Amino acid sequence: MIVGFPAGGGTDVTARVLSRSSHGTYASTIIVENKAGASARLAVEYVKNAPPDGSVMLFTPDFPMTLYPHSFKSLSYDPLKDFIAVSLPPREWLTFGRRPAVPDTVKTPPTSCSGARRTRPRRTNATTSAGATPHSPASCWRVRPQRR
Repeated sequence: MIVGFPAGGGTDVTARVLSRSSHGTYASTIIVENKAGASARLAVEYVKNAPPDGSVMLFTPDFPMTLYPHSFKSLSYDPLKDFIAVSLPPREWLTFGRRPAVPDTVKTPPTSCSGARRTRPRRTNATTSAGATPHSPASCWRVRPQRR
């Protein structure tokens, strides 16, 4: 079972729980292998290029298959032609957090964006991977190139 994210993250932990519960049903042994990088595209490409004998499977959130075809100019895989969906194991919930110093009126990504545009302070935003579902709320911040 190939996971496109580092060990210890949510996708990895979920894959390991699923692999233990699938022991004996799918295969006598399921090994979870992390191939992190390129926003999970390394793992997707690895599985695409693996022998089509059922010995390698991809465990991934939806966005490499649903959003990446619309986020990246070119991909080395076609989700509809190169893969067959097997199941939808867990549901994924996104969260929005803010520091205590941020005014109480900032309770949603849109109010955070409007505040950032109005006041123009230096803002920091974090997301799990470019082009992924959590990346969408970050689009309100204008990215400025760093001067070297």
